[in-house]
Amino acid sequence: MTMTKNRLYETMNQRMSLLKEHPSLIAATLLDPRFKSKYLTPNAVDIGITEIVSFLIRCSSDSPVNRNAIHSSSSAEPVLVESNIQKQDESLWDTHDDNPGGTPCDNNGYDETSILKQTIECYLSEPRLQRNADIFSYWNSSPYPTLRKAVLKYLSAPPTSIPSEQMFSAAGQIYADRRSNLLGENAEKLLFSSYNIRLFGYVY
Repeated sequence: MTMTKNRLYETMNQRMSLLKEHPSLIAATLLDPRFKSKYLTPNAVDIGITEIVSFLIRCSSDSPVNRNAIHSSSSAEPVLVESNIQKQDESLWDTHDDNPGGTPCDNNGYDETSILKQTIECYLSEPRLQRNADIFSYWNSSPYPTLRKAVLKYLSAPPTSIPSEQMFSAAGQIYADRRSNLLGENAEKLLFSSYNIRLFGYVY
């Protein structure tokens, strides 16, 4: 059993390691004011900034970037959302919440790409929001209006029902006539095994 758990853990790490380098996911993390670049490497931050800038430049072909808004964002006051977090036992989230980060920034860009990059860097230099803050309230009143198009793209959940339909279909196969009294806990384990056993290349 221990060997199976270790194998599953290693396989999941291999799968998740690919996500750490996905430009869209990195961009979404950067645009979340609760996390920003806290858990990203410098190389990942560069990838995310490049992804966001490329998207905004593509958008500018239809709607030109408002440079006045970009320049004004450098001197705007950061918008912070207050939150009441009750301190519990020391945990990873306690460490996250106790270190909001934030350093001064200076926006002196000239061309469109430089201005956008410096706007993002200025946004990243602000202190992070508390973990239970409302990020949509932040962006609705954010001093960085040029980044809102990117926020709508990277922080929006794509509407789909396919995974849930697959799960219900698999559950329907497990709850057969001869297993109608199966406990929910056991059904959950069977569903988990059904979806993850393929990681081992097991053919059944």
